[in-house]
Amino acid sequence: QNNFQELPPGFDASINPRPSYDVNSGTPLKLLYVGGLEPTVYDISQLIKVISRRDDVQMTICCRLDEWELYRHLYKPYMSENIQVVHVSSGELTCYYHNADVFLMAMSHTEYMDFAMPLKLFEAIGYSVPIVSMNYREVARKIRSADIGWVVQEFDELDNLLAQVTSNRLLLAEKHEHLLNCRVENTWDSRATAAGEYLLQK
Repeated sequence: QNNFQELPPGFDASINPRPSYDVNSGTPLKLLYVGGLEPTVYDISQLIKVISRRDDVQMTICCRLDEWELYRHLYKPYMSENIQVVHVSSGELTCYYHNADVFLMAMSHTEYMDFAMPLKLFEAIGYSVPIVSMNYREVARKIRSADIGWVVQEFDELDNLLAQVTSNRLLLAEKHEHLLNCRVENTWDSRATAAGEYLLQK
């Protein structure tokens, strides 16, 4: 008998989702990356290269100041004017999520990302920002099953996807609707309820 059940992270139910999309917007697509920069796990150099050569997108990288100081020399050569780096606390992240059109989980492949379910994935669900991820096994399964974003195999594919979404904002509105429906089952409260129900069955 299997005594274990998957219980991924969740998000704080007090988080408010981003506003609905203006599908007729002609402004640059706003992209958000939140997380680590340590290159053996979170190598975003290829991501930066893709964004730097586009003039129809803007990206905000939110990371810890100490990590940026430690690894900036790896990323600075690829940076361009459409990329900004900010260092804010978790309590100050709301405005960045609410302004973002797309949340990026697009690091170079590592074995860790094949089984990881990062907290930031569920934070993006809480804010209802469509997610673009590389083909990390567990993350990709979540995105595809709930239809809350896009999974790409290669960074060239990411480039094509950004062009497609920029020219058709209705795609964002559709994912946003799925995210709003997905939120209720991914809060920390729902995780606690699931754990309690599982224990009662034992």
